[in-house]
Amino acid sequence: QLFGQLRDVNFEEVGGIVKQRATLLKSVQDEKDGLQSKSVSEIKEYVKRLKEINIQQEKNLLSLHTSIALEIKAAVSDTAFARR
Repeated sequence: QLFGQLRDVNFEEVGGIVKQRATLLKSVQDEKDGLQSKSVSEIKEYVKRLKEINIQQEKNLLSLHTSIALEIKAAVSDTAFARR
């Protein structure tokens, strides 16, 4: 899913998209702390969101894509690349 979002965007936009996904994951995790005061229907909705977002897998994908983006940026910034 993350790759689908990043595949056809300009390289300059990748950081923003990755940041949005990371912010979403953080909000889902932070929501967990307030579940004790929620109603049963609100907890069901939270569990439904958790099923849609595999948090650990998303974290791994965000880390992977961030590393790839940094490697690409370093390669593109290299003077040898600019001479091509």
